[in-house]
Amino acid sequence: MGNALSLIRLALTEFLNNLHTLQTLQARIQRSPGLPLPNPSRSFWSYPPSPIATHVSQLPTHADFVVIGSGITGTSVVRRLLDSSRADGHDVQVLMLEARDACSGATGRNGGHISPPLYHDYTSLKRDHGQPVAQKMMKLRLAHLEELRSVAEQEGILAESQWREVESVDVFYNSDMFEKAKTKVQTYKADLPFDAKHHEVYEAKEAIEKYRLASDTLGCISSSAGAIHPYQFILTLHQHTMHLHLTSNTLHPYYTLSTPRGIITTPHIIHATNGWASTLLEKFRGKIIPFRGNIYGNTDDTTYSKRIGAHCLDNWGKEGVPLEGGEGEWAGGRVRPDLIPWVGRLPRVASGRSEPPLSSVVKSEKEGVGERVHVGAAPGEWIAAGYSGEGMVHAWLSGKALTEMMLGREVEGRLGEWFPDIMRVTEKRWKKAKAENLLDALDDD
Repeated sequence: MGNALSLIRLALTEFLNNLHTLQTLQARIQRSPGLPLPNPSRSFWSYPPSPIATHVSQLPTHADFVVIGSGITGTSVVRRLLDSSRADGHDVQVLMLEARDACSGATGRNGGHISPPLYHDYTSLKRDHGQPVAQKMMKLRLAHLEELRSVAEQEGILAESQWREVESVDVFYNSDMFEKAKTKVQTYKADLPFDAKHHEVYEAKEAIEKYRLASDTLGCISSSAGAIHPYQFILTLHQHTMHLHLTSNTLHPYYTLSTPRGIITTPHIIHATNGWASTLLEKFRGKIIPFRGNIYGNTDDTTYSKRIGAHCLDNWGKEGVPLEGGEGEWAGGRVRPDLIPWVGRLPRVASGRSEPPLSSVVKSEKEGVGERVHVGAAPGEWIAAGYSGEGMVHAWLSGKALTEMMLGREVEGRLGEWFPDIMRVTEKRWKKAKAENLLDALDDD
């Protein structure tokens, strides 16, 4: 009897400990990310600091569009807003807000690897959403290679942004994972033949010799990729093209934003803060969950002798210091809606705030500035976020697509041809997204 009671007591203690751990985790997931720390450690990539890193302009009382976040998403939105509005003859007023230095968030804290997960996700996307949708997602990711290079060329900042073509290598030390990956590559090549030549599979001996890998390497898969210096790219873009025309007026707006420097009114708020999004969007807590990533610098120029991640690209920063992200090997993943970016207008249930009829905003604008006409879609809050660590192959074109939506230019922008609808924000998707679904997303079946 005593032994039985001891076992029951141990089982209960274990259960309570696990329950406490689960409750702690759940509470942390539902907690607000808060605001970015005022004095963070400085990113390697932000040296030397940009001349406009701490630039602060006069705060207007009103703007047509307020973009929160100065990273790659926010910059994409602002650039597209200005280009489209100028082409249409509109003088829009755009304000970009940032919690601390410009581009000091995730964009300024990554190595700029434009290395889209292609075969890794294609099979899961195809199974869950169908082949056409899966192919559109792959094409969107691939398009960032050319899109970012094209933008840098158009603005004459190719040298400053350090854009270049590189090779990405996924290294495997587990035979089951390697076999599964090879099967995925075969499926990917068969369904997307235009990109087939950019993927090569190397078995152990050839992989070790070609890439100077550790002796227990079982094989690797190489892919074409790109690289850019995100911090330099974004802030040089700001210097070259973002001459915002901001004026004050007495419009009666819909949204009122309170900041430490004053109050701003606007019909459109764009949330471009990614992992910080749920600070202002409480109803996204547990749906967009921030996490901290690490990067590893290997100073050994002779071999990749440690199992330090599946991703190896070209040298970044100091010569002879290859930088690699993460630890361990690739984890195959079933793609759920929770791991697909969120792009579009926020429904009321997700923002927690309602929007007025468009007619009331148009009326107030006409009363405020005479012949002024409302630009874009009906007033609202908008978001492009939730890139799951793959912002370099989602963020720029997500920002571009979001802007076409805001300007009511989905047809002119041909979104139906290149933008995957599974990335759109909908009430149904918002309701289904739960933190516990992320466990399913990591289950490789």
